[in-house]
Amino acid sequence: MAESLVAQTLNHLFEDKTFDQKFFNEVFRRAMWKNDVETLKILLKNKKVDPNHINSNPIIWAAKNDHFEIVKLLLPCSDIKHINDALQCATTNHNIEIVNILLADERTDPTAGSNYALRCAINDNFIEIVKILLADKRMNSIDSTCDTNIETAMNRNNTEIVKLLIPRFDMRKIYDLRIHALAIEMGK
Repeated sequence: MAESLVAQTLNHLFEDKTFDQKFFNEVFRRAMWKNDVETLKILLKNKKVDPNHINSNPIIWAAKNDHFEIVKLLLPCSDIKHINDALQCATTNHNIEIVNILLADERTDPTAGSNYALRCAINDNFIEIVKILLADKRMNSIDSTCDTNIETAMNRNNTEIVKLLIPRFDMRKIYDLRIHALAIEMGK
C-alpha cells in the first residue's frame, strides 16, 4: 500500500534535523484543530511529538469539541494527561460516545472533582449519562456534595434521576421531605 502524501511529507520532515519538537508540536496542534486524524496518527508515532504540549490538554480539547476519533487516538498514549477533565467536558457536552470511551480507560476516575461529571449530568437533567456514570464500578461512593445534587434533581422535577440516586444515600443526611416521600414510595 502506497504511503499518503501526508505520510511521505511528515516522514521526510522527521528525517530533517532542522525541524524540532516545537515545529512538530505546532503541526500536531493544527491537525487537532482540523480534526485531521490521519496526520495525528502519523505524528503520534514519532518521538518528536509531545501530545501534551497544548497546555497539557489535547484530550480535553478533543472532548470539548466532540472529536471522538481524536479522543480514541489519544487514549492509548501512556503519558496523556487530564483524562478526568475530558470526562467532565464530554458530560457537559452530553457526548455519550466520548463518555463511554473515557470510562473504558482504567485511568479515568468518574468520581474526580467531587463527582463533577455526575453533578453536571444531574444539573443538565441528562439521564443517559447519569445512568452510565452510576453504572461504573468506580462510582461505589458518592461524596457528601451529592446531597445537593439529589436536591437539584428534585428541584428540576427529575424524579427518575432522584430515584437512581436514593439507593446510594444515607437518608438521614437528606433534609428535603419530597425526596423522603419518593424514598418511602420506593420502599427505602
